[in-house]
Amino acid sequence: MFKTHFISGLRPPGRPPKSTLNPEVDRLEHRKKMKRSNYSVKVSTRSHNKVEPSNGLNVTTRGDAETLTRQKYDDVLNMVELEIKNASSKKRKSTRFLDLETYQSLLRRTVVSQPIDFEQYQALPPEPQYETPTYLECTEQQARKVLDDPDRVLWMPIVVRSGKKDRNKPANGGIPKFIQRLKSDGKKVDVLAGERENTYHKSRQPITLDTGIAIERLNNTNPEYPINFLNLRSKFHNPVPSCIANIDSFRILEDYPAKGSNGKTLPVMYSDISHCASFHVFGQRGAFSLPHIDHHGVFTTIQCDDGDKLWPIFPKLHQETFLAWARSTVGQVEVESVEQASLIHADGYPSIAPFALYLHTGDLLIQPPGRLHFPFSLSTVLMTGTMHWHAKTMVQVVQQSLLEVIFSEVTNEEPDYNLSDKFHSIAKEWERSDSMYAWGTLTELNQYRKLIEVNTLSLPLFQSN
Repeated sequence: MFKTHFISGLRPPGRPPKSTLNPEVDRLEHRKKMKRSNYSVKVSTRSHNKVEPSNGLNVTTRGDAETLTRQKYDDVLNMVELEIKNASSKKRKSTRFLDLETYQSLLRRTVVSQPIDFEQYQALPPEPQYETPTYLECTEQQARKVLDDPDRVLWMPIVVRSGKKDRNKPANGGIPKFIQRLKSDGKKVDVLAGERENTYHKSRQPITLDTGIAIERLNNTNPEYPINFLNLRSKFHNPVPSCIANIDSFRILEDYPAKGSNGKTLPVMYSDISHCASFHVFGQRGAFSLPHIDHHGVFTTIQCDDGDKLWPIFPKLHQETFLAWARSTVGQVEVESVEQASLIHADGYPSIAPFALYLHTGDLLIQPPGRLHFPFSLSTVLMTGTMHWHAKTMVQVVQQSLLEVIFSEVTNEEPDYNLSDKFHSIAKEWERSDSMYAWGTLTELNQYRKLIEVNTLSLPLFQSN
């Protein structure tokens, strides 16, 4: 197992915070903070706020995407509020009910922003812009140009819309064909349904059901506890979207399994990220997840095969905000000023406003690493996903992997137990002068070497307070 627990600036678990975060957010300070970001947000009584550019990006109206997303956002908010109203009379609250209250808070402060197009993206400076609630909407050919650009690394989400011809055409036979394959593959399946009674909203544990029983529950069109299938490996051939396939800098995860061998693939644990780098997302109407990041600093592609989903996502966060949220997941929030207190909202997540994306059958999402997202299934929906490391973001990959060891609640996925072998194999390749990958700078290589050599037993994490 990869045993490193070091990230600069983190307070190790077990050490008491200097003070406790007041759950009430200082609205005045929060508004001042928003004014300093690239966008100013006009707040309305409903949270599908319109985002207008200030001194940052020049965003032009793309009416269809914004209007449709706003409509679907309203649909989800209405569904959540109705379910909370109907369940509030019950004496015992399920885990789902408690999570719904948090989700409602998140939705009410989610904005609907306008996408930018390819030309606008090309005009931007290569450096990432933080707390910028926008995304790129473009063709698959344009997306490949963005991803294959040697001078910049993608920092905003990309949405590739399906053509009119394929708009309502499910991929690979859609849900019916997928269910057939699911039945033939195994007798058991892991699911999350939320029916367990629990007073602690983060105690969400999956259960294992017979595949037949789990599939029968899908036939209930108005379930009290919508079912969400977990740990589904890809059942389709060639799941990698053409816009990212065979770009050398995105092949690191594929090319470097645990042992870095050129031989045939041998059986490995499912928790090996190279083994589960392609997967399915399959959930019933009403299934959702609370904000989390995808593990180990991966770029994630999500192809919507059949159905539709609202995909709220946070903008790229400053490190201070990200670490404040990570600490808060284990109750360790350090507050030295009102400004720091304003980083975390009363619902427990970063106070910067998330923004909503909408994915329909045939749409493709490319999500940069480290982005908090909290999807909601508007219908029973099937998606195919892939995970990728980029050669220029390997320092970030290690840093996020270390953070996940300390603060496991930031992600909802199991850790990879073979990271040490992968990371050392990658370091050797990075050092080669004739490497095929577009690596980062020499300074980043030295930083990477130091990070992968840290031993947890030598750190204050395991020393008495």
